[in-house]
Amino acid sequence: VGGAPIPFELEVVEAALQETTSQLYAKLEFCEARCRHVSESLRTSINPVVLEELRLTKQSLVELDSRAGAIRQVLLDTLDDDDDITDFTISSTAELMTEEKEDEEEEVENLIEYYLQQTETVHSAAEQLLENTRDLEESISVSLSSRRYEVSKLELTLSIATFAAACGALITGVFGMNLRSCLEMSITAFYLTCFLIVSGMGWIFRSIMKFAQRQKIL
Repeated sequence: VGGAPIPFELEVVEAALQETTSQLYAKLEFCEARCRHVSESLRTSINPVVLEELRLTKQSLVELDSRAGAIRQVLLDTLDDDDDITDFTISSTAELMTEEKEDEEEEVENLIEYYLQQTETVHSAAEQLLENTRDLEESISVSLSSRRYEVSKLELTLSIATFAAACGALITGVFGMNLRSCLEMSITAFYLTCFLIVSGMGWIFRSIMKFAQRQKIL
């Protein structure tokens, strides 16, 4: 400003802000690539490895969002504090007039506003990615719930079939005892009994299934 050398404090702050924003952008690019990889993997299949990757990606985004938000707040507080702005030029060796001093402080404010804008860009992008990740988690949750519902339907159907088979086994168990009914000596009675048992099992199964469907269990 006015040919005067840049104050040492301002050089240090600019270097720190430049390094900080570079780290934020690098982290943002890493999270974006990770989100794309997870989304592509989920299109193929949902498995524990992909779900763990999604959890770690969300954790990274939360950390990035928190860090960018904290830096953004610090820069906003600095802009609101005139003493902090003045401190950045305290080591200025030039004999500055009041107007020149104001120009120097304005340069400090412009510098902070520039990096504030960069930080807000990262913060907004991280929030958007985090929101997309949460939507993805909800979509996965709905998909898994649907699968659990289908598995529950299958388990209930198998349970009903098992109950019907158990009823048939009960009848065969009764006939398997050493009872003198003379039916065991007749081939016709044997086939008739088998037919009735199988028919009865089928009737029990269908009846319970219809009842479950009427009650909207299946």
